[in-house]
Amino acid sequence: MDAATLFEEFDQLTDVPGGVDRLRGMILDLACRGKLSEQKRDDGTVDELLGAIALSRGGLIAAGLGKKEKTVPGVEPGSEPFDVPETWRWASVAALTCYIQRGKGPKYTEQSEIPVISQKCVQWSGFDITRARFLDPKFLYNYSPERFLRPGDLLWNSTGTGTIGRVNVLPDLRETYPRLVADSHVTVIRPVLVEPLFIWCWLASPTVQSTIDDISTGTTKQKELNTETVRKHLVPLAPLKEQKRIIANVEQLMALCRELDEKQKKKRETRISLNNACLDRLLAAHQRDAFAVHWQQIIENFHELYSEPTTLVSPSGMVETPRL
Repeated sequence: MDAATLFEEFDQLTDVPGGVDRLRGMILDLACRGKLSEQKRDDGTVDELLGAIALSRGGLIAAGLGKKEKTVPGVEPGSEPFDVPETWRWASVAALTCYIQRGKGPKYTEQSEIPVISQKCVQWSGFDITRARFLDPKFLYNYSPERFLRPGDLLWNSTGTGTIGRVNVLPDLRETYPRLVADSHVTVIRPVLVEPLFIWCWLASPTVQSTIDDISTGTTKQKELNTETVRKHLVPLAPLKEQKRIIANVEQLMALCRELDEKQKKKRETRISLNNACLDRLLAAHQRDAFAVHWQQIIENFHELYSEPTTLVSPSGMVETPRL
């Protein structure tokens, strides 16, 4: 399926329970396989991009924005999860970045100008800076320059069942918070010359998210996504110009998903309201004939009223979802 077909069939693909969430996952998987973009000869090559990244990395590290690596993991033959377009390459996360590091365990204070990004801040819907606590400025000496977060950093939740695996791209918050840091449960990934949202598409895709338990270590309650695993993790890499086209298509399709979510929410609310009104009239009927009329209305519209579990209503009028 290409991007044009996906746009044409968008509404039909979501006309099932949970369809919008499944469609979001399909969009990301297609994006990471080169199915939402056209491969063009004038895009340049990934080999050229990787060379430019290697050259830029040294300057960023010298400027205090990265961390020197002894070795950069390569790609072992046969380790690629699937075939990518001819113009793409697989590369390790470390090969695309200048900094991969867990945050530090901070010393908190009630209020300061330095928020600490925790796993609660990193949501699938974006960043919730209101959940951040604050670093005590007296302990700033513990933080070397590269530890201060930058716009475009990927933050990947790295501990705990239910939170591990969530990932997002840090927006530009410098106008309000010139300095931000991460706590020790979040891995910071700083891309070099690669679109952060392109890497996000891959890390957030069902292909990667379905393997989080497999690539994590520890017991169920103490799952850890360790730094070395993140460094070696493979990314399907497109030329930079194609990355930008992919992101544009993904953003447009995700905007359509949000519109559909809102439409379906309003539809559910209308269905619940109609269902409540029908039941109220039925239960208020004191005559057999009136009861029969209202019951017949429910029977004739049964499929529409009860096509989703959210429209099942308890006698108290509270909406309930049945436990299966």
